Amino acid sequence: MQKIISHSKKYGESIITSLFWYHDFIDSNIKQAAKLENIKYVDISKFGNNNQYKAIGQFEHQGICGHPNNLGMQKIAEEILKNIKL
Repeated sequence: MQKIISHSKKYGESIITSLFWYHDFIDSNIKQAAKLENIKYVDISKFGNNNQYKAIGQFEHQGICGHPNNLGMQKIAEEILKNIKL
């Protein structure tokens, strides 16, 4: 994780997000790496816990249905935009 973050910093301001689906072990490691590299961490896991932001019933494959739908993607984008300099 640290290597990915360090590499991305070469291209200007960096932001990293949590997972869409809350996972304490992974999210805490992402957050820690962001802190060590002094980049912004945006928690988007709150959207993964809410079915209104998932593509439930929109696809035949159930695994895909657990991913963000259009509203979920919009909310993720809004959350990221709150944390960047325009």
